[in-house]
Amino acid sequence: LLETLHQADAPGVYLAGNSSMLSTAGDAMYQSDMIRLAGGTRVFLLADPNTWAAAGQRAKDLLTEAGIPTDVCVLSDSHPAPNEESLGDAAMHLQPNDDVILGVGGGVINDISKMLAYTARRPYIYLPTAPSMDGFASATASVDLRGLKRSLPSAAAVAVLADTDILAAAPVHMIRAGIGDILEATNE
Repeated sequence: LLETLHQADAPGVYLAGNSSMLSTAGDAMYQSDMIRLAGGTRVFLLADPNTWAAAGQRAKDLLTEAGIPTDVCVLSDSHPAPNEESLGDAAMHLQPNDDVILGVGGGVINDISKMLAYTARRPYIYLPTAPSMDGFASATASVDLRGLKRSLPSAAAVAVLADTDILAAAPVHMIRAGIGDILEATNE
């Protein structure tokens, strides 16, 4: 199962809706069913300080209520870069028994989480906190490698869990960035 999920080009599960709908679907979203679907029993949650406040703490609380052990890594920089330092920071916190990665954040957290999932060969679930880009489900990550921006192969999320209330509360400049990213992609 993990090999199949690792090679997946797109998520097998998309959940979208407002907070009340997703709270009702809590078992399917954060709790045992979704984690087990991804082949896991223990979660590694990655966020930055902003995304931890937007949705990470809530996700952690729901996982704890469901009895799912969760290790948390909140990157120290509130605006992390998708580079070797951030990926190394996340990798240093990943425990050997963490068998599912849950990325909570925007594009940078998504890219770091996808690279971590790819290199650690773990399935990845993505909980976006801003609609700032169109790469939620792609199998590539945009990373700064020795100062150069590169698109590298990475793990695609096995599930994308989008809470429209969280996405709508994102800063306006991040929503505009997402619109721009989608428009740019249509011109390729």
